[in-house]
Amino acid sequence: MTSKIFKSIILTVLTSIILTVSMFMVVLYNQYIKEISDTLKGQVIYIENGIRLNGVEYLSSISSNNNRITLITTDGDVIYDNEKDTARLDNHLEREEIKEALALGEGSSKRYSDTMGKEAIYYAKKIDGDMILRVSVLVSTVDALLLGMSSNIFWIIIITVIIALLLAKRSVKEIIKPINEMNIDGKDYVAPYQELNPLFLKLERQNNTIEEKMVELRRKQLEFNSITSRMNEGLIIINSHLEVLSANASALRMFGLKTIEEGDSVYTFNHSSEFIEAVKTSIKGMSNELNVEYGSSVYKVIISPVTEDNVTNGAVIIVMDYTEKEKEEALRKEFSANVSHELKTPLTSISGFAEIMKNNLVDPEDVSDIAGNIYDEAQRLIVLVEDIIHLSRLDSGNIKSSFEDNDLYVICENVIARLKDAADKRDITLNLNGGHIIYHGVEAILDEMIYNLVDNSIKYGKTHGTTDISLKKEDGHIIISVKDDGIGIEPGEQSRVFERFYRIDKSHSKKISGTGLGLSIVKHGAEYHGGYVTLESIPQKGTTFEIHLYNCKKTQH
Repeated sequence: MTSKIFKSIILTVLTSIILTVSMFMVVLYNQYIKEISDTLKGQVIYIENGIRLNGVEYLSSISSNNNRITLITTDGDVIYDNEKDTARLDNHLEREEIKEALALGEGSSKRYSDTMGKEAIYYAKKIDGDMILRVSVLVSTVDALLLGMSSNIFWIIIITVIIALLLAKRSVKEIIKPINEMNIDGKDYVAPYQELNPLFLKLERQNNTIEEKMVELRRKQLEFNSITSRMNEGLIIINSHLEVLSANASALRMFGLKTIEEGDSVYTFNHSSEFIEAVKTSIKGMSNELNVEYGSSVYKVIISPVTEDNVTNGAVIIVMDYTEKEKEEALRKEFSANVSHELKTPLTSISGFAEIMKNNLVDPEDVSDIAGNIYDEAQRLIVLVEDIIHLSRLDSGNIKSSFEDNDLYVICENVIARLKDAADKRDITLNLNGGHIIYHGVEAILDEMIYNLVDNSIKYGKTHGTTDISLKKEDGHIIISVKDDGIGIEPGEQSRVFERFYRIDKSHSKKISGTGLGLSIVKHGAEYHGGYVTLESIPQKGTTFEIHLYNCKKTQH
């Protein structure tokens, strides 16, 4: 083994020396060529200055220093050559250095000279606009110089080989060291031995492939992050060890987290037993859905396992905000309960009166009164059902009436006319202020909104009091105001008066007919037209409702 390594070292040293010397000779040769080219360039500049001062005759007075000096016209004709008779020289227009000089102002080349019969280096420069000055030197001059150095180089090689033989045994012990110190992490590999070059090339190709894959993965990761960051839903990706691999901004926001590090437990998001159990079940390969409460929010969580070859590698968790849907569901349940309650009262009364009549428990003279009660309860039931249907249509936007121009002042006049008898019974004065304002909307809804507000002002207003209805335009929108001087609304109840079936002053409301849907219809009617309703009230002082409507088309005076 030692002999084989020793021979390998010697062979490697010899090979390295030969290669080094060869490369050194090439580099040295090229360097000499470059220096000669630079020298020729300097000579051309020197001669050019002489020609400018003394004319072409200057060429005959200078020493050539073994260099050939040629003066050529831009047509390629030779007018001076210090070594050859110009009459015997052919046209030089096709010479490479002459072409470059004509095109670029200067040119150089290294080629075999038919005139000199040897390889030469040329440098040409265009001077005075219509002539080209060229200086050349034979390459044999350079070759002779390098040949003179070959003997010294030979002895250097011999001495180096002897030293290599002496150090070979020592090098065998250290042969493993440069192998262990090989740099395979960077892109520029340096192999300590030529035999390892194929391995290094393979490693370089593999590293380049890995780098390309990493760039592609980073690009896809950026695309993935860009997409998930714009999602309203939360997205969490975990591995089989329940560690977070990725989580978008929505998921962090939903669970009140500012940041989360890769590798953190998924339970950082939620510690509830239901969530923990669902995650564990998903890692076993089963999908799960559950609702998770966080603060005042309700989230629907969908957990889907990620499997490959029947092995679960992790899970994807989607989190959707169901808070509004939960509230809507609660409102629907409450609305259904309220509807059932409100319908039950008149139906119970009708059923009771009918049962009495059915069993002949009514005196003939009382039949008319009982029939009247049944009629009143039926009418109350009809009004309630109509209000419920109307409110349902407003919720769904399923209104058959179309938008058209309406005179709000005329609508208010019609409402006052229909409610005049009710107002007179309580000695309440109805006042209408403002001008004729045209508004583009649904007449039936506008009429019902105003009717409900004025009707409420009469029901809850002060006896011998006043209700003021006014119309005005302000900052590009219309305000319909209904103001009374009645019992008012307590501050704690003002935020609830627009709820369905909510009645203020329960003891007083029992004496007043109504469904409890009027203000809710006003609110939804205003929203249907893109507007809103405001309320100002002082207990025992009075209440003012304002309907704000937009998109006013024109005003008439």
